[in-house]
Amino acid sequence: MLMQKKSLKPLLTVAFATMLLLLSQTVAGVIVILLHSGGLIQPDVSFEELDRLMLEELTARQTEVLLISYGIVVLVLLAVAARKKRRFLEYTGLSRPAGISLIVPAAVAGLAASLWSGIAIGLFPWPQSWIDSYAEAASALESASPVLDALAVCLCGPIIEEILFRGLIYDAFCAMIPAGLAVIFQGVLFGSVHGSNLWMVYAGLMGCLLGYVRKRTGSLWPTIALHIVYNSASYLWDPLFEWTGESDAVVAAFFVGGAVILLAAVSVIQRRTVPPQPPKPEE
Repeated sequence: MLMQKKSLKPLLTVAFATMLLLLSQTVAGVIVILLHSGGLIQPDVSFEELDRLMLEELTARQTEVLLISYGIVVLVLLAVAARKKRRFLEYTGLSRPAGISLIVPAAVAGLAASLWSGIAIGLFPWPQSWIDSYAEAASALESASPVLDALAVCLCGPIIEEILFRGLIYDAFCAMIPAGLAVIFQGVLFGSVHGSNLWMVYAGLMGCLLGYVRKRTGSLWPTIALHIVYNSASYLWDPLFEWTGESDAVVAAFFVGGAVILLAAVSVIQRRTVPPQPPKPEE
């Protein structure tokens, strides 16, 4: 019975971390609706109309939902760490250090990956329904407050997602399967929690890249740097292409250049690291 409990523990950790992210967003959505739906409830408004208005309100405040959900995740993780009598940084994996020689190429990889994937989204013949769904999901992350948008997308989101996926979930998978498979499994799971089909595809690929960096470096700090730069750089490409023009030659140059820089940055990380041993499952 004890052995069965130990074998189930990594699976329970994967389920816990995944559901924590999803449920926190649900709870945050309820909180936002409760805070902002007062003016929507009128005697002459039907239930169908009220439901539509609340959905519009929720979509318009998606950034607020994300920030509240990230706060809920942190509080839950703090409580779990305290219950396990472990330091928060140790429990989340943030206590594993990484030098600037790994953080810098990881950040460069994030910049190059953001450029390459941004162009790929526009070049590849994705189904139109995928493109429309992605555009709708992306526009929901633009609120009346650019500061809150940047805080959610460029800082809080990357840190929380790295703690959950390249921290808790990756470690749990490594306790069950080889580290290489753990990189793929956590990447696929990472992609699956993103909303639209197109978002799932490139988030899954990014998840695998982040997982590989986590595997090579043994630390979350390079993956956090990569993730922050990747998300932040997405705000740069529209102004850049407006300045340089969107001729075929310019797009091709950026597309190839982004791929070359990405491969070079990953190669630097690979040369400077020796894959650490996978973490041992908790007793």
